[in-house]
Amino acid sequence: MSTQLAVIEAPQNTEKWLRERRKYMGSSDAPAAFGMSRYRNPIDVAQDKRQARVSDEPPEPDTPQQHRGHVLEAVVAALYEERTGKTLCVAKSVVHPEHDWMAASPDRWVAGENVIVEIKTHNVWTKDQYGVPGTDEVPDYEFVQVQHQMAVTGAEQVNIAVLFGEPQALQILAEMVDGGVSLELAARLAGQMEFRTFSVVRDDGFIGDLIAAEEEFWNRYVLGDEWPENIHAMEPRSGVRNATSQEELQAAKLREAWIEKERGDSRYESLKEWFKDAIADAEGIDTGEGVITWKKNKNTVVEVTDWEAAAKEIQEMLAREREDAPTLAMFRDLHTKPVVKTGARVFRVPAGWKKDL
Repeated sequence: MSTQLAVIEAPQNTEKWLRERRKYMGSSDAPAAFGMSRYRNPIDVAQDKRQARVSDEPPEPDTPQQHRGHVLEAVVAALYEERTGKTLCVAKSVVHPEHDWMAASPDRWVAGENVIVEIKTHNVWTKDQYGVPGTDEVPDYEFVQVQHQMAVTGAEQVNIAVLFGEPQALQILAEMVDGGVSLELAARLAGQMEFRTFSVVRDDGFIGDLIAAEEEFWNRYVLGDEWPENIHAMEPRSGVRNATSQEELQAAKLREAWIEKERGDSRYESLKEWFKDAIADAEGIDTGEGVITWKKNKNTVVEVTDWEAAAKEIQEMLAREREDAPTLAMFRDLHTKPVVKTGARVFRVPAGWKKDL
């Protein structure tokens, strides 16, 4: 780990630490400044940094999702240590040795190695945004974030540790930790969810471009009086090349086909809604072009878990100091019951139309 000037000695995620970090371009600010964040845009970043330079107002309180992530950080770190056999050290916020407007707050360092561990907790349905574990196939937002961390700290690699879980299960786990459950037990419960790690190595060429783009953003939109618009200055791992003459011809055909499809979809949707109104409470209409239907599918039975009841029982068991450790799977099974899901009405055109395609 590089020896850098600590931004602040206060523990991360405290109010004092949050006040101070607003004065720098941080690792989560970088992708947001270039239009890669779902939660903040470039104007949000510029405005936040400008305000931090002239005011010491307290930061906005955490959202429930941010609080959950902060609470579970130590749990995921413990799980990482268990799975890898590595020892992790709590990190300090540091500033770049040359660019004093640029800072980073790593989650953990691997003891004895120049490697950062960035910790994430995500809803299970975000798994498709990631590739093969062990690779650098992570969302562009996180790629930029960890390259920024390496730019500031001098680290050679960042391992991203991600815990994927159902939102209710993650919330239960966070509430248990807030309630005083031991880190060992919480990590054991977390181990029942899906845990993946990804490794991003330092890219000095990309880091040089990133620093230049961030410095321009800082000078123009934080120190200057301009406001950013639609910024997409960074293109991580784009690999875009110029088209051949054959590819240009095919692209023209693709454009025509796309326009035809889009226009066709528009007309189809309009006519579909017209026929839905015409069918009304019936199941369909027998037309000269075939039978057009809009009827309900069969009802299905799905398993639904009462996570609130499961959480309550877990807390009661822990309060009685039961020796056998509860598992999320145990309570999911106990509090899962079949629920009838009403079939949706589905619009269908005559099957014979397909032969005309």
